[in-house]
Amino acid sequence: MSRKLEEFKPIGDEKLRMYTCGPSIYQLPHLGNYRTFLFEDVLQRYLEYLGYNVERVLNLTDVEDKAIAEAEKEGTPLRKMTERNAKMFLRELKLLRAKPPDYLPRSSTSIEQAVHLIEELLKMGYAYWHEGNVYYDPLKFKGFGKLYRLDMTRWPKARRRFHKDTYPGNRWNLGDFILWHGFKQGDKVYWDTKLGKGRPAWNIQDPAMATQHLGFKADIACGGIDNIIRHHDYIIAVVEAVSGEEFARYWLHGAHLYVDGKKMSKSIGNIIYPKDLIDRGCNWQSIRFFSRQQSLW
Repeated sequence: MSRKLEEFKPIGDEKLRMYTCGPSIYQLPHLGNYRTFLFEDVLQRYLEYLGYNVERVLNLTDVEDKAIAEAEKEGTPLRKMTERNAKMFLRELKLLRAKPPDYLPRSSTSIEQAVHLIEELLKMGYAYWHEGNVYYDPLKFKGFGKLYRLDMTRWPKARRRFHKDTYPGNRWNLGDFILWHGFKQGDKVYWDTKLGKGRPAWNIQDPAMATQHLGFKADIACGGIDNIIRHHDYIIAVVEAVSGEEFARYWLHGAHLYVDGKKMSKSIGNIIYPKDLIDRGCNWQSIRFFSRQQSLW
């Protein structure tokens, strides 16, 4: 948060709580994704080497717009598709010798906590209903965008709402972001909750999974460097609005993996999977070794 090199000081003495953003399992993770997970694994191992008792969450996003669209495209039930990808992800993590996390929650297993957080945000005035959905108003949260250093003078005066879970490209959505997708006729994926029928948006899922298992304060929060745009500031805005306290004391992000001078990205189409390298004669230990080099920013 300070953009400075600091001596690490944990919150307490008993456990060091570490939150790590996991993959969206609408597709299999590629090497760029695994680079981030491996840097987090090295970080955990080093902290344990120093004598800390690390309690770690690695979340899986299994209910979002992209996953629902991919399942429909495949003609496969959403749960069957995400379960298949989750099994492959965990298998490959093991082959890469990454330690299993203490908690491996999924969006679909944290619905109740997501609803609870939304209820609190509605009560406190940070969130509001509009045409069956719930949105978060960032202007209500003092210091919004502080991790990214967002220039709030650019914020539009007229209210704008962003309805999708995620938007492509490295840009900010200058407006209110969605927390709850209200049920619409024809929806196949929804839950019947205290908020009514619907499903939690991606922006509330990570806060729900983090707070359900670690509480409202973490020593360290991690993810890929692209999470600094929108995603992690959204987590901060949700969690800190409810708790009134700082969520994470330290933020660490894995850098992009580049292919021919361009970051590895599904949108660019230059992705490489671990299996591609295995088929070329590499082994899992070599992939681990080379993936983790210079990956911490």
